[in-house]
Amino acid sequence: MASYFQNKSAIKQSLFMENHLQIALPRNHRLSQKKELHFADLKKETFILLERQQSPVIVDYVIAQGLKNGFNLKANYYVNNLDEGLSMVAVGKGLAFLYSGMNDDTLEEKYQIKIADLEDNSLNQNIVVAINEHHENQILHELYQFIENDNDRNN
Repeated sequence: MASYFQNKSAIKQSLFMENHLQIALPRNHRLSQKKELHFADLKKETFILLERQQSPVIVDYVIAQGLKNGFNLKANYYVNNLDEGLSMVAVGKGLAFLYSGMNDDTLEEKYQIKIADLEDNSLNQNIVVAINEHHENQILHELYQFIENDNDRNN
């Protein structure tokens, strides 16, 4: 599991939630019947992106993925939040990126859209819980242990 804590030997970490890139499409879009897409499938599409200051990590990442797959992302709209972006997808203004951690499985029905996984993104953005083993707060250690045990039960 790659993370921001790779070189910190006193930091223990455990997966909290899997988080990978997805794409929201209008229901009548030519790619909407697929559950998984490759980034290269999006070459000729127009996108709705978050304003960079809202989420520089996702914006920089998707732009880099476009370049890696041989194209510049064409964004006609920039939005301040997921709700605004998915509403624009629903009316056909473009496609929007989101992470699976944002998707509570109600978004397709709520916005009348389709959401597909992007299978060839090379860097997941899994959410981890991390703790410094030397931290003295026992409650934090118990919380970490609870999350780690819950992961063990679910895997």
